[in-house]
Amino acid sequence: MPNAVEHCPELSPAPVIIVPLARERSYTERCTQPEKTSENPDTGPEFTVPYWYIVAGTASLLMLLTAVDRGLDACFFTISPPEVPVFRATFAVPEDYDPIGAVTVG
Repeated sequence: MPNAVEHCPELSPAPVIIVPLARERSYTERCTQPEKTSENPDTGPEFTVPYWYIVAGTASLLMLLTAVDRGLDACFFTISPPEVPVFRATFAVPEDYDPIGAVTVG
């Protein structure tokens, strides 16, 4: 991501930068599939917290742990709110996908 590397020169040697994205619609559509629903499949589950962000965070942690297990360096960093529009425009990311941060691997 150009801005991240510009602001953090130590990221420039990382050959891979992964940006996990959270999307409510993807999560809720999956949770309303027949094998995931029980008593009332038409309404789907009610979520007490935005689990789509929790799942994206968990995926980020798994990326970090996998990199370390493979003997690679890895780092999670945030994408600041002013940088999100630049990220979206640069990589054509739709508005309903939220970047939760980024993971460098290398």
